[in-house]
Formats: sequence, structure tokens, C-alpha cells
Amino acid sequence: MATEDDQIRRRGLTAYVQSRVQAEDLVLRYASEHALPAVAMCVSTTYGSGDWGRTPHGAFIAGAVFGKLPFLMDGIELEVVGVDDAARALILAAERGRNGERYLVSERMMPLKDVVRIAADEAGVPPPRRSIPVPALYALGALGSLKARLTGKDAELSLQSVRMMRSEAPVDHSKAVRELGWQPRPVEESIREAARFWMALRDAKGKSAAAS
Repeated sequence: MATEDDQIRRRGLTAYVQSRVQAEDLVLRYASEHALPAVAMCVSTTYGSGDWGRTPHGAFIAGAVFGKLPFLMDGIELEVVGVDDAARALILAAERGRNGERYLVSERMMPLKDVVRIAADEAGVPPPRRSIPVPALYALGALGSLKARLTGKDAELSLQSVRMMRSEAPVDHSKAVRELGWQPRPVEESIREAARFWMALRDAKGKSAAAS
């Protein structure tokens, strides 16, 4: 179980994760050496309503609601939290956080298959029937990365994204509860809120198509 005292292994990190680690290092160094008033908030994968930008993780919920996910993914577990709960943690940290400290913001570890199934249940649609194993995920991720290089467009599933999902570890958020008074809701509520958001867009799209 990872805590705020653990350090991330820097070997093999993606450029995105490297940038986040370096930014945190810089902020905490200035907090220590120059009394910069700052805390570091380590927020896990967020779910909730209002995903207008269609985040990569939100795309799984959208795919479940629209019935367009071809399969479930075996062997993928993510630390997850409701986006509203994460926002409350940030506000509490600004009000109560100890200067120069880190706080882990996550509700629990959850298999990605469960995220999809909860979203599908809320939408009243069946989840994908097929599941694919981890080796097949790496193969699909490699193909996605190759396609991205050839087309110049982001891949929905890349080798890096598979590696990131496979590198998740369970974390202990008790420090945020103890020091900030943070009380996250069960993340299932936020997943269902996200599903309802995509359901509203789906239904609006259907009405627009019918009217035309």
C-alpha cells in the first residue's frame, strides 16, 4: 500500500508522468527552501459529470453508454475517485494542508471492468461480453502507437497507456482524511453520474437526428 512517503520509480516513466513528477519536485523544493506556501495533491483517475473534453478514462464510460466498447480488459485496475470529491480535497488542502506536504487523493482501487459494468448498468445497456487478456492489450497498444505515428493523431489505446494502466498500485488516502477532514463518497456514485452525463448527450444526439 503506497503512502505519501513513497517515491515513484523514475525509470521507464512516460513523458507525461515525468513532467508531473518534476513539477511536484520543484514545488516542494521551493516550499522547503523558500517557504513557498504550497502542498502537492496526488489525484488518481477521476470520474464524474461534465467530461466535455472526453478524457481518455472518461471515454470508457462514454463507450459503455453508447454501446461501442468492443471488449472488457482483463488485468487492469485503477485507483479512482469522484471528480467532485477530488475538488473538495483540493479546497480542504488550501484551507488546512500542512505546507510542503503531499496528499494522496483516491477513493479506492477498482478493476476497469467494474467501471464499465457500473456505467453500463446505469445506462440500461449490456456491457461487452468479451474480455481480452493482458498480452493482447499490449499488442493492441503497440498497433495503436504505430497508427498514431503514421497518422499524427492520438491513439485511443497506445502502448504507453497500457503500461500506465498496468503500473497502478493501491494507495492509502488516510492522511487526507486525518489531516484535511476529507470524506470521499463511494466512487460508484461518481461513475453513475458520469454515465448519466453521457446518457444525456446520447439522448440529445438521438433527438437531433430524429428531428432532421
